[in-house]
Amino acid sequence: MEITKVYANGADQAVKSKLLSMPTERLVQIVLAALETMDQIEQLDFIARHIDAQASLKNLGADDPEAFLEEVDEFCLDCLNEVYFSDDEEIEDYFSDNGYGRDYYDDDWDYAEFYRNTEWAENFSRLFKLSAMYIRSGDISTGYEADARLLSCLKHTMSNSSFLGTHEPMEYISADWGEVFSLYYDALFKVHADTGQAIEKAFRCWMDFGGLSEEGFLDSVKDLAAAEHVILGGIKGSDDWTCQRACFELLAQLYSRLGKNFEKAAVAETLISHNVYFYLFVVEGLCEQARWQSAVEAARIALERIPMPKPPANPSGGTDYFRRMTQKKIRAAIFEKLVDAYESLSEYGSALEASKQMFHEAPAFDLYVRARGFAEKGGDLSADGKNADVTALLAFAEKRLCQQSDDSELGRLRRNLYSYEGESRKLLDRVLSLKIDSNYYDRKYTALSLIYRAVSGAENIGEALSEYLASASASENEGIADMRNLCADRSQRTELLLKGADLLRGVIAFHIDAAVRSRYAKAAYYMRVLRDIFVYLQKEDEFQRYFDGVMEQNKRRHALRDEMRIVYRNRPVQRN
Repeated sequence: MEITKVYANGADQAVKSKLLSMPTERLVQIVLAALETMDQIEQLDFIARHIDAQASLKNLGADDPEAFLEEVDEFCLDCLNEVYFSDDEEIEDYFSDNGYGRDYYDDDWDYAEFYRNTEWAENFSRLFKLSAMYIRSGDISTGYEADARLLSCLKHTMSNSSFLGTHEPMEYISADWGEVFSLYYDALFKVHADTGQAIEKAFRCWMDFGGLSEEGFLDSVKDLAAAEHVILGGIKGSDDWTCQRACFELLAQLYSRLGKNFEKAAVAETLISHNVYFYLFVVEGLCEQARWQSAVEAARIALERIPMPKPPANPSGGTDYFRRMTQKKIRAAIFEKLVDAYESLSEYGSALEASKQMFHEAPAFDLYVRARGFAEKGGDLSADGKNADVTALLAFAEKRLCQQSDDSELGRLRRNLYSYEGESRKLLDRVLSLKIDSNYYDRKYTALSLIYRAVSGAENIGEALSEYLASASASENEGIADMRNLCADRSQRTELLLKGADLLRGVIAFHIDAAVRSRYAKAAYYMRVLRDIFVYLQKEDEFQRYFDGVMEQNKRRHALRDEMRIVYRNRPVQRN
């Protein structure tokens, strides 16, 4: 309701003050007027929440607990007997009846609209609201029983789409799930006098519904010792790491909610015998306590006991795909903490070696940059002024990244490292060695890298060139905006700009060849950049000859000629 949103958000303090100053009779009139703007269900829900839940139940004719629970049972039985299942023909009929037409593609149907309007979704919504009314009215037993049966039914229907047509029914039920679970847990702990039994049931509900029920669980559980026993039992009774990890994190949150100190490392150590992946939490806990040497020792043991997974016999995947991916992620996370510990101990050589080993297993740009920081702290300078450890690190990375074809993700990472380190010759040689028909993005990246290195920070470079350089901060351009060794030598700057300009010519030709107006606009954008480069180099005549040649070759492409007029206008243009 709009008026309650304004009040809740504090958007109009004047309204709040006015309401507080009004006599009771006037406030009653305002509430009744507001209720008239709601439909029946909204009215009764509002009354149940804020005025009298029993009155809402009576007005709905639903104040017979026995009849209500019988209705819940019948509905749940119908759900599990697939009475509400919708096949493709029924769904097609729905969209046809609602103006979509039978020739409408299935993928364009709004299935959320369909399922939200199903009888089962409306029934679930209504029954959950009624159970909330029972709990608020004081008939906690009836409300709890109804919630328990509805939630059990939902859990079963989520296991297979054959029940309702979807395995995500909760997505389409109009309910405030946070409130549903909060009321359910509150009722559960009142109905079950045995705390241990109540926590066991609450934990099973959390296992079934996860994050949707988490706040309710954390707010309701007060007996930490009993809860810890139940949660640790859940961890030991599962062989799924995702579940074990979620349980462990739930326990940590419960400690925090109850204001207790959670000994992460100590608790995790007791669970290593059930899953060696708990070494991750041991190492994390030791780092959080700043016990750096102990963290190093634990991480080293962990990396020995959690071996690097072997490549699959079938590269396309297999049944052990998720196991291998989980293992790699766990090792990477432990390596990261190991590097943190070495850094805190100022053991930069060890940190570098650990970073290199981590990079070998899971190459990443940010990991290389961090390793480079450690390399800079050691190593002698060679005759050319370069740090020996940094040079060795780049050679190590090159060798690792050359293990797969150059159009792979590793190839692009090598490209980014060349750009970052200022290895312009290697960067250019790499892009020129690639097939012309498949290296557009590499050419575009390399052109930006060379040009950025040459003129970043320079003045009087033209509006289009300035805008072009600003694009280097985009996430897909790592290794450019943060590059090392910006060019200071004028002759080197000219060489880099000319090579970058050659690559931009290829980018322009690529867009022109597409023969689509939107691509002509992109070609015109890069043409403007190219013009600014030649103006900066005081070679505008050379640019004019190139530009005239392009216009002559494409004199029949009137749309292109129209877009190219912008090259000599001072206004922005679309960029890819």
